[in-house]
Amino acid sequence: MHGSAVASSWQTDLCDGGSHSDLPALKGLIALRLLACLAALAGGVVLAVARLLDGTLEALYWVGLALVAVALAGAGAGLVKSGAGWLRIVVGAAFPAMVLSVYSAVRPADPDLVDLASGVVAVVLGVVFLVRPLRSSGRERYHGSHAG
Repeated sequence: MHGSAVASSWQTDLCDGGSHSDLPALKGLIALRLLACLAALAGGVVLAVARLLDGTLEALYWVGLALVAVALAGAGAGLVKSGAGWLRIVVGAAFPAMVLSVYSAVRPADPDLVDLASGVVAVVLGVVFLVRPLRSSGRERYHGSHAG
């Protein structure tokens, strides 16, 4: 798919098979995903720049880490497609805590390399999920013989 076909594929899927009551939830999911992608892009760039400046601006490192944490919270909350709002909040808080605990365990080995690599990974994932189309419902995923 090219151009507007990618941008409007979720709209077509929703109009063809989904209900219009799903539209507010879909818009919320799109906004959450956009926030997470932009925070990942900004946070990754800031983390990488902070390390390329040899850590002379320590505040820059913390700003980048906070933006990446926001991106992780948005990504975690986005993992919950439906259900109770409290579950989205719990997963949104737990996902960055889990990822940042691994980050803090690995970082002492080589802080400059880990920070730079984390920044690059955040930017790459932010770009990938920003341009990847969003599925409107799970129905079109199941095409096997047992799909019903």
